[in-house]
Parts: sequence; structure tokens; C-alpha cells
Amino acid sequence: VTWKDRLQKFTWNWFTMVMATGGISNAINSIPFKFRGLNTIGNIFLILTIVLFITCCILITIRFCSRPGSFKQSFLEPSESLFIPASVVSCGVMLMAFAKYGVPSSGKWLQTGLEVLFWVYAAMAFLSSCAIYVILWSTQHFSLRDMTPIWVFPVYPLLILAPMAAALINSVPAPVDTLRISSKTIIAGAITLQGCGFLVSALIYSAFLYRLMTNGLPSRRQLPSMFVSVGPAGFTATGVIQLGSLASKAIPVTKVGDAGTVSVIVRVLAYAVGLVIWGFAIWFFTLSVFGQWRLLRDRGHGIKFDVTFFAYVFPNSALVSATHMVGHAFGNNVVEILGTVLGVLLIAVWCVVFSKTIWAVWKRKLLWP
Repeated sequence: VTWKDRLQKFTWNWFTMVMATGGISNAINSIPFKFRGLNTIGNIFLILTIVLFITCCILITIRFCSRPGSFKQSFLEPSESLFIPASVVSCGVMLMAFAKYGVPSSGKWLQTGLEVLFWVYAAMAFLSSCAIYVILWSTQHFSLRDMTPIWVFPVYPLLILAPMAAALINSVPAPVDTLRISSKTIIAGAITLQGCGFLVSALIYSAFLYRLMTNGLPSRRQLPSMFVSVGPAGFTATGVIQLGSLASKAIPVTKVGDAGTVSVIVRVLAYAVGLVIWGFAIWFFTLSVFGQWRLLRDRGHGIKFDVTFFAYVFPNSALVSATHMVGHAFGNNVVEILGTVLGVLLIAVWCVVFSKTIWAVWKRKLLWP
């Protein structure tokens, strides 16, 4: 079996590895307890994210070019087509990290460039989410018995727009730089599309809970996907709270009243909404943790490792960031410490899953016909 043959097993699912690595980079940036070298660690994960993204793009291109028709087939295969948006999310995660790590050291030109890329990504996220669902509904049939939170994956590109907008606006602390870009327009667009993605995911939440009530927990192979349900609420809470905290910088002038009063009202509302959604994310996180009891009971026997195990990482990186935002917004050190502990545990999980992925490829457990 040649590597050309092995690459026929390289699917869109592998972009979840890029998402998870980029998610760790962004989560590290949100840690409130700074120490010398923390920024360097975040940059290392960012560089690794870029390398993994380029590698995945090259390998999946080789797959499609070496076997004509495989690109179209990837949209028709149920186990793969739902993960196509992972490639789009990977782009968004990198743009968010560029705003957090790149703009403070590179200056205004990068912030301006990222403003343009933000709108390009927003259009791509909205159109791709609609297109993927239409393709799925036109070519495939899914049963409720096999339903998992993976069904929400096509709207995941929309779910990182609010955190991305906040990172972009907050990347240069000076208020004059906030005004230099179209902050109000960015916030309006981000909230609109973030809300769209969250509401669609909420509808799918209902189907998932109905599936749990009627058919029980997913199969052991599908259990990691339960954590995908944490992401929509986690990213939305993060974005809403961050954008609310930026209200005084992004809305300095208003026609409806005193700017200071309006910004305070916006911030209070954002914190209240973000707090509710954060609790929603915690509930689904706890549900997903308890749902893993079957794996613990069987000690993982009979479970075939798959690259989709990165579902343990990326959605939970949103919860880590949201927890940090809640702690910062309300000045609660206990919540900030909780978020930091979760962040450290998440990095450990990433290390385990990433090393297991490398081992599985080496031992021909993955990418093997």
C-alpha cells in the first residue's frame, strides 16, 4: 500500500485537528493569569495551526487530484460531508489568532487587512452553511436514531464571528484605532450572523435532546461528538460578552442618547445574555462529560480511535474562553481560576489526542485502506 493509496482515506474530518489546535491558541490568549512565556506558547500553537492547515490542504488536494470524482463524492458521503465546514472554521480560527497575536506586534496595517478578511470570511461562512445544508438535504437521508450534535457542524463557521469581531476590534487598545476601522458595522454584522448560527444550532439542540429521550445515548463510537454541543453556546457567550465590553470604545457617538449611558446599557445587557448562554454551555458540557461513562466503564475497549476525537478539544476551547470572559466581566477570581484549570486540562487532552493521532498514522491505524 503506497502513500497515494493511504491518502484516499484523508477526509475533511482531518481539519478538526486544525480547529482544535487553533482553538488552544485562542484559549491560551484568554487566560487572565499572564506569565512570561505564555504569549510564546500561544504563538507556537498558532504556528502549528498554520502548518497543519497547509498540510491538510496539500494532502486533500492530492487525494482529489489523484482520483477524479472523489471531490464530488466527498459531498455525498454522510460520514464526511458534515465535516466539510471544518475547513472553513479552520480559516476563521486562524484569522482570530492573527488578530490576537499578530496585530499588537505588527501594527495597523494588519488590522486593516484583517477587517477586509473578516467580511470575506463572513460571506463565506454564511453561504457555505446554507449550501452544505441544501446539499445534505438534497442528496442524503439521516435517521433520528443516528443523530448527533455533528448535525450542527455546517453552522459552526458562523459561530466564531462574534469572538473574531471582538478580537479584531480589541487587537489595538487605543480608542482611536478602534474608530479607524468600521467597528460599529463589524459588531452589527457579527451579532447578526452569530445570532443566526446560534438559533439554528438551538433548533438542532432540540432534535438532539429528543433523540436522547427516545433512543438513549449515542453509540460508543459517537460519544465524543456530544461535546460538539458545547461549542455554539460557548462561542456565543464569549462573543457577546466581549463585544459588550467594547461598547464604550466602538460606539463613542450616538443619536439616541448620551454615549456613556448607551454603552453602559449595552454592556449590562450583553453581560446578562452572555451569562445565561454560558450557563447553557456548562449544562451541555456536564451532560457530555457524564455521557462518557460508557467509555470509562469499558476502559475504551472496542473503541477505534479516529481523528474526530478532536471534538474533545475545539468545542471545549469555547467554554474555556467564555469562562474567562465571565470571570473578567464580573471581576470574579474564582471563575477565572476555574477557566484556567479547564484550559490546562484542555491542553493536556489536546496533547493526548494529537500524539495518539501521530501514533495511529505511524502504526497504520489511520489513513489505511
